[in-house]
Amino acid sequence: MKDSGGPLQGVSVKLKGTSMGTITDPKGWFSINAQSGQTLVFSAIGFESKEVLYTGQTAINMTLTESFSKLNEVVVMGYGTTTKKEVTSALPHLNLPILTKVISAIPVGLLQGKVAGLNIARPGGGDVNGGYDIQLRG
Repeated sequence: MKDSGGPLQGVSVKLKGTSMGTITDPKGWFSINAQSGQTLVFSAIGFESKEVLYTGQTAINMTLTESFSKLNEVVVMGYGTTTKKEVTSALPHLNLPILTKVISAIPVGLLQGKVAGLNIARPGGGDVNGGYDIQLRG
């Protein structure tokens, strides 16, 4: 399993019409017990879902297509997820295509100054290998 950038980890692979499924590993590989004639459904947030008819092959090579419009359907919260229509408060908005035009030595630097109420700081001690303290509105 891959996209234009390489292997995709965490893609959901399900047998259509059943509760059986798995996810892809860091190399984009997966294993599932399927019978010839069953349909495999591949899905991941930010990508178009794909269905493939399994015909007994030992490997399935495919590429998922990015879909930024699908990202608008999910709202990630501190302790779970919900849909946009169920949220009653104001939410910070981040335009993802803009991030692809910004150059930063550190990924967290892409977020700095882009979301209202987001504070990114290095903890004390000056350890260059240390992480960051990230706070969103307290």
